[in-house]
Amino acid sequence: MPYSSLESVVEQRLRARSQISFTSVRISWHWERQIFGQG
Repeated sequence: MPYSSLESVVEQRLRARSQISFTSVRISWHWERQIFGQG
């Protein structure tokens, strides 16, 4: 397996994981504001 293709696969996984984590952080931050108020 060439290194370039392996690198692209890792990059795609990291990109997808960062999008998922960013979405979950936004959702959790929204619910924390709903529960604890505007603190």
